[in-house]
Amino acid sequence: MDYFDRDELLYYCSGLRAQQTKQPSIPIPDETTNGKYVKGEDCVGCVKDLIYALRRDDPERREVYKTLGGWSVVKTDLIPIIQTYHENEEEKDLMYEVMRLLVMLTQQPPANSFDVPKQTEYLQTYKEAFANSDVLSAVLQLLSEPLAGIVEPEEDENEDDDENNEDEELGA
Repeated sequence: MDYFDRDELLYYCSGLRAQQTKQPSIPIPDETTNGKYVKGEDCVGCVKDLIYALRRDDPERREVYKTLGGWSVVKTDLIPIIQTYHENEEEKDLMYEVMRLLVMLTQQPPANSFDVPKQTEYLQTYKEAFANSDVLSAVLQLLSEPLAGIVEPEEDENEDDDENNEDEELGA
Protein backbone atom coordinates (compact mmCIF):
# COMPACT_ATOMS: atom_id res chain seq x y z
CA MET A 1 0.00 0.00 0.00
CA ASP A 2 1.27 3.45 -0.77
CA TYR A 3 -0.23 4.34 2.55
CA PHE A 4 -1.01 2.15 5.50
CA ASP A 5 -4.48 2.47 7.00
CA ARG A 6 -4.77 0.30 10.09
CA ASP A 7 -8.45 1.19 10.55
CA GLU A 8 -9.22 0.02 7.02
CA LEU A 9 -7.51 -3.31 7.68
CA LEU A 10 -9.41 -3.67 10.93
CA TYR A 11 -12.65 -3.03 9.05
CA TYR A 12 -11.83 -5.78 6.52
CA CYS A 13 -10.86 -8.24 9.24
CA SER A 14 -13.95 -7.54 11.31
CA GLY A 15 -16.08 -8.13 8.21
CA LEU A 16 -14.81 -11.69 7.96
CA ARG A 17 -17.02 -12.88 10.82
CA ALA A 18 -20.55 -12.18 11.98
CA GLN A 19 -20.70 -9.40 14.52
CA GLN A 20 -22.63 -9.35 17.76
CA THR A 21 -25.82 -7.40 17.14
CA LYS A 22 -29.13 -6.88 18.83
CA GLN A 23 -30.77 -8.81 15.99
CA PRO A 24 -31.18 -12.45 16.99
CA SER A 25 -31.33 -13.47 13.31
CA ILE A 26 -27.53 -13.28 12.98
CA PRO A 27 -25.95 -16.29 14.68
CA ILE A 28 -22.73 -15.83 16.63
CA PRO A 29 -20.40 -18.74 17.43
CA ASP A 30 -21.60 -20.10 20.75
CA GLU A 31 -23.20 -23.22 22.15
CA THR A 32 -26.08 -22.93 19.64
CA THR A 33 -23.72 -23.04 16.66
CA ASN A 34 -21.59 -25.79 18.20
CA GLY A 35 -18.64 -23.41 18.33
CA LYS A 36 -18.54 -23.17 14.51
CA TYR A 37 -17.27 -20.05 12.85
CA VAL A 38 -20.00 -17.82 11.42
CA LYS A 39 -18.88 -15.72 8.48
CA GLY A 40 -19.90 -12.13 7.98
CA GLU A 41 -22.35 -11.06 5.29
CA ASP A 42 -19.56 -9.64 3.10
CA CYS A 43 -16.88 -12.16 4.00
CA VAL A 44 -15.85 -12.77 0.38
CA GLY A 45 -15.56 -9.03 -0.26
CA CYS A 46 -13.46 -8.56 2.85
CA VAL A 47 -11.11 -11.38 1.83
CA LYS A 48 -10.74 -9.75 -1.60
CA ASP A 49 -10.01 -6.42 0.07
CA LEU A 50 -7.30 -8.06 2.19
CA ILE A 51 -5.77 -9.57 -0.94
CA TYR A 52 -5.81 -6.14 -2.57
CA ALA A 53 -4.17 -4.56 0.49
CA LEU A 54 -1.43 -7.22 0.52
CA ARG A 55 -0.75 -6.69 -3.17
CA ARG A 56 -0.23 -2.99 -2.56
CA ASP A 57 1.85 -3.54 0.58
CA ASP A 58 5.35 -2.02 0.50
CA PRO A 59 7.68 -5.00 -0.19
CA GLU A 60 10.34 -3.62 2.15
CA ARG A 61 8.22 -2.57 5.13
CA ARG A 62 5.35 -5.09 4.68
CA GLU A 63 3.19 -3.29 7.24
CA VAL A 64 -0.03 -4.93 6.07
CA TYR A 65 1.53 -8.39 6.27
CA LYS A 66 2.95 -7.79 9.75
CA THR A 67 -0.31 -6.30 11.01
CA LEU A 68 -2.33 -9.29 9.81
CA GLY A 69 0.25 -11.59 11.38
CA GLY A 70 0.09 -9.69 14.65
CA TRP A 71 -3.69 -9.96 14.67
CA SER A 72 -3.46 -13.74 14.04
CA VAL A 73 -5.94 -13.51 11.16
CA VAL A 74 -4.86 -16.89 9.78
CA LYS A 75 -5.49 -18.70 13.06
CA THR A 76 -8.57 -16.80 14.24
CA ASP A 77 -10.42 -16.33 10.94
CA LEU A 78 -9.03 -18.00 7.80
CA ILE A 79 -8.46 -21.48 9.24
CA PRO A 80 -11.89 -21.53 10.96
CA ILE A 81 -13.52 -20.39 7.69
CA ILE A 82 -11.92 -23.34 5.90
CA GLN A 83 -12.88 -25.78 8.62
CA THR A 84 -16.48 -24.62 8.67
CA TYR A 85 -17.27 -24.00 5.00
CA HIS A 86 -14.98 -26.25 2.92
CA GLU A 87 -17.71 -28.82 2.23
CA ASN A 88 -20.37 -26.23 1.38
CA GLU A 89 -20.85 -26.12 -2.40
CA GLU A 90 -22.36 -22.63 -2.14
CA GLU A 91 -19.12 -21.28 -0.65
CA LYS A 92 -16.72 -22.18 -3.47
CA ASP A 93 -15.98 -18.51 -4.19
CA LEU A 94 -15.18 -17.91 -0.54
CA MET A 95 -12.88 -20.94 -0.41
CA TYR A 96 -11.09 -19.83 -3.58
CA GLU A 97 -10.47 -16.33 -2.22
CA VAL A 98 -9.36 -17.63 1.20
CA MET A 99 -6.87 -19.97 -0.49
CA ARG A 100 -5.53 -17.05 -2.58
CA LEU A 101 -5.08 -15.00 0.58
CA LEU A 102 -3.36 -17.89 2.36
CA VAL A 103 -0.93 -18.30 -0.53
CA MET A 104 0.03 -14.63 -0.22
CA LEU A 105 0.41 -14.83 3.55
CA THR A 106 2.51 -18.00 3.53
CA GLN A 107 5.18 -16.92 1.05
CA GLN A 108 8.71 -16.35 2.29
CA PRO A 109 9.46 -12.69 3.01
CA PRO A 110 11.66 -10.92 0.49
CA ALA A 111 15.30 -10.80 1.57
CA ASN A 112 15.36 -7.00 1.33
CA SER A 113 12.35 -6.47 3.63
CA PHE A 114 12.68 -5.13 7.14
CA ASP A 115 12.17 -7.31 10.19
CA VAL A 116 12.52 -10.68 8.44
CA PRO A 117 12.77 -12.54 11.79
CA LYS A 118 9.32 -11.26 12.83
CA GLN A 119 7.85 -12.23 9.46
CA THR A 120 9.42 -15.68 9.78
CA GLU A 121 7.85 -15.98 13.23
CA TYR A 122 4.42 -15.35 11.67
CA LEU A 123 5.13 -18.03 9.05
CA GLN A 124 5.93 -20.47 11.85
CA THR A 125 2.60 -19.76 13.55
CA TYR A 126 0.85 -20.37 10.23
CA LYS A 127 2.58 -23.74 9.93
CA GLU A 128 1.45 -24.63 13.43
CA ALA A 129 -2.13 -23.66 12.57
CA PHE A 130 -2.04 -25.92 9.51
CA ALA A 131 -0.61 -28.81 11.53
CA ASN A 132 -4.11 -29.68 12.71
CA SER A 133 -5.08 -32.74 10.68
CA ASP A 134 -8.62 -31.43 10.13
CA VAL A 135 -7.26 -28.25 8.56
CA LEU A 136 -4.78 -30.06 6.35
CA SER A 137 -7.45 -32.52 5.27
CA ALA A 138 -9.84 -29.68 4.39
CA VAL A 139 -7.15 -27.84 2.38
CA LEU A 140 -6.23 -31.00 0.48
CA GLN A 141 -9.90 -31.63 -0.24
CA LEU A 142 -10.24 -28.09 -1.60
CA LEU A 143 -7.17 -28.49 -3.82
CA SER A 144 -7.95 -31.98 -5.07
CA GLU A 145 -10.84 -30.98 -7.32
CA PRO A 146 -9.01 -28.27 -9.30
CA LEU A 147 -5.87 -30.40 -9.52
CA ALA A 148 -7.87 -33.35 -10.82
CA GLY A 149 -8.83 -31.22 -13.81
CA ILE A 150 -5.23 -30.89 -14.97
CA VAL A 151 -4.83 -33.07 -18.03
CA GLU A 152 -1.57 -34.92 -18.51
CA PRO A 153 -0.25 -35.48 -22.04
CA GLU A 154 -1.36 -38.75 -23.50
CA GLU A 155 1.31 -41.38 -23.18
CA ASP A 156 0.14 -43.42 -26.18
CA GLU A 157 1.06 -40.71 -28.68
CA ASN A 158 4.52 -40.29 -27.16
CA GLU A 159 5.08 -44.06 -27.12
CA ASP A 160 4.13 -44.35 -30.79
CA ASP A 161 6.57 -41.57 -31.68
CA ASP A 162 9.32 -43.29 -29.69
CA GLU A 163 8.65 -46.62 -31.45
CA ASN A 164 8.74 -44.93 -34.87
CA ASN A 165 12.03 -43.24 -34.02
CA GLU A 166 13.50 -46.57 -32.87
CA ASP A 167 12.35 -48.27 -36.08
CA GLU A 168 13.92 -45.51 -38.18
CA GLU A 169 17.19 -45.78 -36.28
CA LEU A 170 17.30 -49.56 -36.83
CA GLY A 171 16.71 -49.07 -40.53
CA ALA A 172 13.29 -50.71 -40.58
